[in-house]
Order: sequence, then structure tokens, then C-alpha cells
Amino acid sequence: MQITYDKQGDVMYIQLRQAEAYARSVHDQINIYFTEDDQIAGIELFDVSKYADHIDAIAKKYDIKKVLQSEQQ
Repeated sequence: MQITYDKQGDVMYIQLRQAEAYARSVHDQINIYFTEDDQIAGIELFDVSKYADHIDAIAKKYDIKKVLQSEQQ
């Protein structure tokens, strides 16, 4: 897993696997990248600094912990 942050764009990308992937918008601030076989390759979060104080609530709402754990298995 690799996490990158672009300060200028205020975008965070969590790469779970290196693979060709396509984006699916699940929220106006979140894209999920899927591989051809529908495995999650990455998560892209926009305007991260606006939500930094609420990151735990966002992770809980979208069950990010469960997603990350399932991808590590």
C-alpha cells in the first residue's frame, strides 16, 4: 500500500495494488479505482484538508477500514 498527497491539488491517493484501473465516482469528493476483475486498486480523496478534522467520521461512513482489510487478504 502506498499513500501520496498532492498539496497543490489537495488530493490524497491510497494505492492498494499496482494495476490498470478505472475510476468510479462514489461521492463528489471520492473516486474508487477498480481493476478489470473489480478489485479495488486505489482510493482518491479530493479537498482532503477541508475534511482532515473529520477523517475518522468519513472512514467510518464509507467503512474504509473494512475495505483496506479485505484488500490485504
